Amino acid sequence: MKKVLIALILLLGIYTFYYYSNRPESSKTSVAVSVPLAESRPYCFVYKHTATNDAPYTVEEHMTLTRVRGEITGTKQGTQAGPDMTNGYTGTLAGKANAEGSIEMVYAYTVEGSTGKELELFTIQGETLVQQRYPLIEGKYDGVTMLIPDQTKPAEALVYTQEVCK
Repeated sequence: MKKVLIALILLLGIYTFYYYSNRPESSKTSVAVSVPLAESRPYCFVYKHTATNDAPYTVEEHMTLTRVRGEITGTKQGTQAGPDMTNGYTGTLAGKANAEGSIEMVYAYTVEGSTGKELELFTIQGETLVQQRYPLIEGKYDGVTMLIPDQTKPAEALVYTQEVCK
């Protein structure tokens, strides 16, 4: 009796494995991406960079993000002081988490009187927001022409630390 029960459990396990591993893609359940931003609550982040020989700009950037029903919106403003730029910049952010768990946001900005849009890629690691900063190229995102990350090139990680919202 014990051997029959073990054989039955083993057969059930093999059947279950075979069934779930050979289902068509369209019938597989999608898993919702978990972004560690609580719903409807603002989160504030800051990024600071001191000028160096390789990166001759001093940067201070503040970002506020809010997630509502899966959509992430916010603002970003900062200052960049260096050889050819001393004015600030400001803009809005809008996006969502993608299937891989990273956050894609379009930054619509104004810099020294000129407007533009670019796609920015982020992940949240604990209480830090990390931007994967690739060189930018002109391309399309959601059918709109804008600057997009050239993911064929190496990225620099810009780490934003969480701060108290003002």
